[in-house]
Amino acid sequence: MPKVAELIQKDFDQKWFCDASIRTVGSVELELIHNGLSPFKAELSNYIKQKTVLNMDYQTEISKLSEISEKSIAGVITTNYDLFFETYLSQYKIYIGQQALLFSQLQGIAEVYKIHGSLNDPQSIVINEKDYKEFKEKREYLAAKLLTIFMEYPIIFMGYSISDTNIRDILSSIVKCMSNEQVKLLKKRFIFIEYDAEMEGYDIGESSFAFEDNKMITMTKITLSD
Repeated sequence: MPKVAELIQKDFDQKWFCDASIRTVGSVELELIHNGLSPFKAELSNYIKQKTVLNMDYQTEISKLSEISEKSIAGVITTNYDLFFETYLSQYKIYIGQQALLFSQLQGIAEVYKIHGSLNDPQSIVINEKDYKEFKEKREYLAAKLLTIFMEYPIIFMGYSISDTNIRDILSSIVKCMSNEQVKLLKKRFIFIEYDAEMEGYDIGESSFAFEDNKMITMTKITLSD
């Protein structure tokens, strides 16, 4: 899909420069485009901002998240571009992209790490083949930076498939930095939430991934429909 995105971006950028009628961005984004930002990323960012609305069915749940975040959530790592966490965890410090994460002094308290970029910085968005290639080239450094956080706090994976490439790549890079004994310590710290609409109640078990060098990581898996 990153290759598809790259082809769409190429066609879109050509059209954008030729047809002023499809332009929706403001003066700030126009200045960024003048300095080299892809119109595709600028318009994509603007489009998602305009189309994002709060589903009121989740108002109570979001309120609870904001409430527990004040005392119980050290940080959030996300691949999402949207501004949900900026809006509902407003007291948290936001780090956008790998560069911000790699070259910042992290506290591990009240922080959000947007590793695939943010709508507030269209240039940071990871979406095309070139972006993903650059992300993968630096992921070992990212993993080393995150490892200190992972060893200090329990990590809950939510909203991802257990086979998600982004998750597997980061876990693989983390495992490379660790001995087999250290990897075993992650078993209780890593909790994977799996959604199953057919599930009644919940199920708690284990899930394992095998990586290179005969290393394996086992985590707690919780399956539920609620």
